Amino acid sequence: MEEQETKGERRERKRRSRRKMLVSGRSARLLLEVIRKRAEKGRETRGSP
Repeated sequence: MEEQETKGERRERKRRSRRKMLVSGRSARLLLEVIRKRAEKGRETRGSP
């Protein structure tokens, strides 16, 4: 029984790792967009004294 449980846990870990990668990829894109927006706003404010 212990061996089967470990196999199930391994499968769950693989699934979770894959989900985390997808989520991290999406969050990374959102973070990049936010950073770009902030950079653009910063350039505008700095450009116009």
